[in-house]
Formats: sequence, C-alpha cells, structure tokens
Amino acid sequence: MKRMVQRSTWKLLPILTSVLVSITIFSNIRNAWSLEGKREDDESITSILLSNISCQNLFDGEEQEAAMAKMLQVNSSSIIDAILDSSDSCNTIEKLFRFFPTLSAEENDFPIAYAMLVHKDVIQVMMLLSALYQLQNQFCIAVDGNSNERFWNVLRKLASCYSNIQIFRVKKIEWCSFGIIEAVFDCVVRLANSTLQWNYIQILSGVDAPLKTNLESVRILKALNGSFNTEILPFERYRLHGKRAKRSPLPLVKSSMSVVFSREAANFMVANQVVHEQLTFLKGTICPDESFWATIAGNPHKLAMPGGFDAKEFLRRKFGKNYAKWWFRANVGPWITPPNTSKIELQEQKPFLDNYVISRYQQWQIRPNSRCRGRYYRLSCIFGVDDLPILVRRHELVAHKLYIDFQPAAFLCLIREIRQRSLHPVQFDANIYKNLPDGPI
Repeated sequence: MKRMVQRSTWKLLPILTSVLVSITIFSNIRNAWSLEGKREDDESITSILLSNISCQNLFDGEEQEAAMAKMLQVNSSSIIDAILDSSDSCNTIEKLFRFFPTLSAEENDFPIAYAMLVHKDVIQVMMLLSALYQLQNQFCIAVDGNSNERFWNVLRKLASCYSNIQIFRVKKIEWCSFGIIEAVFDCVVRLANSTLQWNYIQILSGVDAPLKTNLESVRILKALNGSFNTEILPFERYRLHGKRAKRSPLPLVKSSMSVVFSREAANFMVANQVVHEQLTFLKGTICPDESFWATIAGNPHKLAMPGGFDAKEFLRRKFGKNYAKWWFRANVGPWITPPNTSKIELQEQKPFLDNYVISRYQQWQIRPNSRCRGRYYRLSCIFGVDDLPILVRRHELVAHKLYIDFQPAAFLCLIREIRQRSLHPVQFDANIYKNLPDGPI
C-alpha cells in the first residue's frame, strides 16, 4: 500500500510542481516592481524564476534536484507584456534584468565589445545581455528578419535605454547561409568604426550562455595578448558548393562562427581589401560563417592579420608530414578525402584548460566522445540540466547552445551563477591562459 501511495505521489509530482512554479513566478514578477537598486545579491528576474531551485545542487549533480529542475517552464510572454505595456519601459527593464554598472576599475580599463545575431526568444537574449553588460562594454545586435515584431520591439526599447547597445534589422536569414557572416561582419564594422574604446571583441549567438564573469573575461583576454582565438580545422571541399578553391583570395581554413580578436585586428580587417574580397568569395558557399575567421587570420604569409596564426603549420603539426600534400590538393588540385580529423578533436572532457579553443564550448554529435546529456539538434548539443556539472567547470568563455524552452533551469542557473560571481568575485588567475595547450604559435 505504501508503495502504491509513493507511485501515485510521483505521478502527481510534475503537475503539482508545474502549478507551484507558475504561481511563484507570477507572484514574484509582481513583487519585482518594488525591488530597490541594491547590488548585494542578484535580484533579477533570473533569480526570481529560480526561487525554488538550488543551482548549487544542480552543479553538484544531485539527481532529485535535477528531476525537479527539469519541470521548470518559463512564460516569456508575460515578461514581454510587462515590458511592452509599461509606461516606463526603461525602468521596467532595469527592474527585471538588473543590468550592471561598471563593477571595478580593472573592468573599466578594458572594455569588451560583443557582436551577435539573434532571432528568437528575446527574454533569453535579454538575460544573456544582463550577465555580460557593464557600462563600459559595447554591444552590436543584428536582428534576423525572421523574428517577429514583439521580439524587435522589445530590443528597440532596450537599445533606447542603454546607449552602448545598438541594434539593426537585417533581411530574413536561412540556416548556414551567407547572411549570417554578413550580419555579424556588419557589426564588426560598426564597432570598429566607433570612436568609443574597446579592447577585444567576441562574436556570440543568441543561444550562448556565459561561463565567465566580465572580470574573469577581462583577465583571460588580457592573457591572450592580442591573439585570435577560434577553432582551426581542415577545410572540406564540399563547402565550396561548386566554387573553385584556387579562386579564393586566401587558402581556406575551417573554423566556427565563434571567435575573439583584438580591436587592432578588427580595425585591420575592416580596412583591408583582401578581407572584403574573401568575404565576397564565400557568398554562395555552405556555412561561410564557419570558413571566414580562420581563413583571414591563418594565412600570415599572405595577410598580416594582427594576432593571427599560421593555420597551415598548425594543421601540419597535428596531421604530420603528409599534411602539406593534402593542403595543396584540397585547395588547388583534385579533391581527396582529408585525413582523420579526430586527431585534433577533444578526445575526452579533461580538467581545466584541456584545449586551445577558449572562445566557446560546444559538443558535436559526429565528433569522438561527444558529451551531451540534453539533446542534439542539427548535430549540435542543446545542453540541459544534467550537463550543468560539466558546464560550470569549463574553461571557455561561453557555452553553446542552451534554449530557454528546453530545460530552462540549465540556462537560468548559468546566468545566475555568473551574475552572483560578478557581485561577489572569487579568486581567478588567468595566467594559465597565456599558454593554451596544443594551440597555434
């Protein structure tokens, strides 16, 4: 009989939890209007949504807490309504998201710029920005034409409240199309042409989640000492989609959309004709946002990109003496099957600083020992609650991807962790980032 009661209780638990969470959320959203501007603890909507969840327990991998956390749902529409219906939208946004002022002199002296393309889940985008934002930082947001008017209107109101956030709308963008890199590079141009100071730029997606605070990021970027940081892989000929590799202004290198580079590099690429020719060449290829950054940064003998690297030599070291022949044939002669790329992939999730790529942490279904406890979409992991013990200990700047409509507690806990650590900094030594393992030289 006792077991039957326990089974019945567990069957009802998702329903009871959903009701309780909904009541708590709506109650706390109403209470948010009376919050004062104290900064001792995070009082943003993120923490309010997590009021019944222990993120620390999730970081520690506690299964009961994880089961409860997976039931959490976020009603973004009510938050959007609160912003759009407010007579003082700036005040409403500030009370909900609690954007940080400048938190330290060290951060003030090293502003960071962010360029991002977004198209859905505007509340998730706002929460991401709330974890990255400080007055000295600069933000450029390209809004996909596929986004709806409510999405656009919320971001317009946001930009009207904060002078260091600029937004613009682009045409409808298809997945893996040229429009992605075109929009992001437009942001780089806008930020480079700005008279405002910033030292480093990071390219973001609207479904990234920060793994480091602004202060930690400042120290990491200082340690990079002006260098580019992005993934470096052999370029696959199929991406050319009928184009001829020898017509490319530069030998092609595969990377990803995620990259960090210096203001000096941004100024250089915006003014350089070869960079613009390379961008034009990639129009019509497959996923050009994954071919652009390492190509313009990885050919020092043809383009002296500040902070760049020798991609050919890097890949030669990874693949051995046969790589030079493969490089020539892949980019000039008949296509052949590339060598086994698993050699340069992360074989297992080892402790701190196990990889030279620190711009973004992402897991691919097709790569060896991919670790994903959420689910896959287009071969890329959407991290969930069970991934938090790994994510919170990663060394990268951000994690990609997390969705607010899939186990949102995962995204919310990372946002709250970064916000809390911003208000209460922990000891963080970035010197180890000066010598990234197996990286380009």
